[in-house]
Amino acid sequence: MTQPGYDEGVASWSAHLRSGGTTTWSAWRATDHDPVPRLHPTPDATHLELVRRLNLAANRSDPAGLADLADLADLVLGTGTPGRGRIDVPLPWPSTLRPFGAPPIEPDEVPAEELNRLAVGVLARLLPGVPPQRAEPEPVRWPLPWRRRFRLHGSPETVAVVRRMLLDQGLVESDWRPVHVILGRPVDVMLGEHWATRTRAGGSMTLGTVWRRALAAGRLPRSVDLPRVARQLDGRRHEPVHVVLGRDAQHVAALTG
Repeated sequence: MTQPGYDEGVASWSAHLRSGGTTTWSAWRATDHDPVPRLHPTPDATHLELVRRLNLAANRSDPAGLADLADLADLVLGTGTPGRGRIDVPLPWPSTLRPFGAPPIEPDEVPAEELNRLAVGVLARLLPGVPPQRAEPEPVRWPLPWRRRFRLHGSPETVAVVRRMLLDQGLVESDWRPVHVILGRPVDVMLGEHWATRTRAGGSMTLGTVWRRALAAGRLPRSVDLPRVARQLDGRRHEPVHVVLGRDAQHVAALTG
């Protein structure tokens, strides 16, 4: 049970953070402040500390942009922590009695993995709203015979970069007797691209979960498992297969061109 004063103090600090403040909880609670309405539910230490650190980062990069952080703070405070972690972590308060539940912790001492876990949940809610840079063209089924045809295989973002380059050169993406090009980068980078694409489409799994599931299944996603793609394409008549390996998407595009 929480004694009177705790909820009001947390609400006061929350209002300070929503306005772009960066004062720590220990410094804030040591001074008197005007009362503000209580919040329902009362935010916990993890959510409020993530807001404070986002304010610190914004203050370093753009001091004039702090007034625009209220919406981001509301998004953080309204996001549930994904995965298995600490839930409803209270803040220290002199008159707080909690015979059960998580023990209080200073927000600036919340473990980094808990802040990262919550940040992943916030990022997953933000990514679907990011507009794509360019709509991907539909593959041409029956291109003109004098136009060179290709089909790309690999992680989504690398494929998108190379596709734009080849289309700008006048080549045609097609399933009819194409030249297959397998685009390779480090496995962790390709898996990250696969996860980012799934997340933008509404997926909620963390990158760590995707990696652990791939290890447990003994198989990578098709866009990342390039040896499997090569085996599936091997032996097709009139459809040569090329493998291009590079350190980044631009390097792969340059080697492909």
